[in-house]
Amino acid sequence: IVHCAITGYGQTGPRRDAAGHDINFMAVTGVLDQTGEAGGPPVLPGLLVSDLMGGTLTAAMGILAALVEARGTGRGRFIDVSMADAVLAHCVLPLAEYNDIGEVSPRGLGSHTGGAPRYDLYRARDGRYLAVGAQERKFWEVLCDALGLPELKARHADMGDSARDVREQMRRAFGSRMAAEWLEILVPLDCCVTPVLRFEEAVDDPALLARGIVREDPKGGTRVLALPLAMSDYECPIGRLSPGRGAHTDEILGRLGYAPGEIETFRADGVV
Repeated sequence: IVHCAITGYGQTGPRRDAAGHDINFMAVTGVLDQTGEAGGPPVLPGLLVSDLMGGTLTAAMGILAALVEARGTGRGRFIDVSMADAVLAHCVLPLAEYNDIGEVSPRGLGSHTGGAPRYDLYRARDGRYLAVGAQERKFWEVLCDALGLPELKARHADMGDSARDVREQMRRAFGSRMAAEWLEILVPLDCCVTPVLRFEEAVDDPALLARGIVREDPKGGTRVLALPLAMSDYECPIGRLSPGRGAHTDEILGRLGYAPGEIETFRADGVV
């Protein structure tokens, strides 16, 4: 038998009986302290990192590994998943920095948290943002040329205080055009610049739709998200679509013993 327990802090340790939610698990692992602008407060990400990384992916990985072992040896396993542990285990960049210099860059000043102009967000003239991920020098140099800032090519590695003027020049450059204008120039150059899409735009993004990750119920137009993987010679089906609000109200109340007339009275009175 393979048995998996998923909890906030695991089955052992001083926090094993403590309650918590995603925000708490990100807080105690240092993730929230790293998220946000320099000098500003921590910022909540728009993704339930701990719930998905710990409560889903880590658990699935452990269960699958244990099942493979069980089939080969006949021996089962108990899997103890801590959502907080799962988040901390993925903090490889802050750990590398800590091991190297004994501390981690303050919020908003790390190589991947806003301290490097080559990896940051920039506001276009229309208020939309562009995400720049020109980590490698080849991308950075192409970007500098496109921005009309060839003199910045040699400053690819600048960070922190030494990069203030670099960032300011890039902000002025990006602010001189509309986001769509910049994308028309930069996307063909393939220098790791993308639009910061709203979620409503993302689920209509042609590239994502082409992958089949977003699907639509032909009956009611409800959007669903498919499995984020493709397997050869296999089509992952969606067996059941997400229900609409109140889709099962009558069924549930009927199971509780309420007659159809009573349910209609509830609906008329605004109870359901």
